[in-house]
Amino acid sequence: KINQDFIIRLEPFNDQIRKQNKTPKTQVLALDIVIPPIQAAQALGLGPNDKAIFLSRQRFADDCPLVVVQTYLPYSRCAFVMDHDFTAESLYNILENENPAYKIRYVKRVMEAAKVSSANAKLLEIKTGDPVLFFTSTGYTQDDIPLEYSMAYYRADCNKFEITVMA
Repeated sequence: KINQDFIIRLEPFNDQIRKQNKTPKTQVLALDIVIPPIQAAQALGLGPNDKAIFLSRQRFADDCPLVVVQTYLPYSRCAFVMDHDFTAESLYNILENENPAYKIRYVKRVMEAAKVSSANAKLLEIKTGDPVLFFTSTGYTQDDIPLEYSMAYYRADCNKFEITVMA
């Protein structure tokens, strides 16, 4: 299984995969301007008619699909991301390079077990209803501004997450 530091460290996916001597790859499934679902809008502090950027990616290690990530960003602040290539660039690096105040300083994550949908099962190359580790994440700037809301579906059969708890 791929040991993911995703839940304890803010580090680009590609860096995490390379540290394990595997080759990362990202396929962009969608990059659109949308009215976000209620949960994403609330997490980002958006009003009912505010637009968001929707970025959907499929991420791999050595051509094995590990995760499908669906990300929402407030369009009013992040329109510039539409001009970037997410097959080669890190979202967090793009945000910080555009505006140092947009650096993601901390993330609140919730993890739960779930059954994969048919659409995500196809992308992850598993069966509909198979278990996945489902994360919702909200990324905040130094000024406590929510700038990113993501839903990530990790294959349970080839990912593990390690947490160190300190007293």
